[in-house]
Amino acid sequence: MEEDLPQISSPATVLMVIDNQIVTIEVDGINAPITGGNFVDLVERNFYDGVRFHRIENQPQFSLVQAGDPFSRNPDIPLELLGSGNFVDPITNEFRFIPLEIRPLGLGQEIIYNQIVSPPLQLPNVTGAIGMARTTE
Repeated sequence: MEEDLPQISSPATVLMVIDNQIVTIEVDGINAPITGGNFVDLVERNFYDGVRFHRIENQPQFSLVQAGDPFSRNPDIPLELLGSGNFVDPITNEFRFIPLEIRPLGLGQEIIYNQIVSPPLQLPNVTGAIGMARTTE
């Protein structure tokens, strides 16, 4: 686990305003301390202010929306070019990358970091949940 990354160890609540509507986001710092900490840190830095939803999958039915690319603040950048931008830490002037962080069902309290597990594990999924995923592969 990366000790220098933002982390939270308990649940957190974030309020975001999207299209003039307040959206309440419960962040699970118990099951995803680094992913949750990273999100809360970026919210506190106002990183998401002005960021557009640049990917919407709604055919044949709604399945996801994606946001978070800082380049999406520029309305002149076509949507199809978005999805690869990252947060740059203002102190180090480097991209921040967080590890893959999974707490699968049925494995007790252990979180798995940076591993692809075979066979595929059953992961909890709740309607309305916000998933945070990123891969460069």
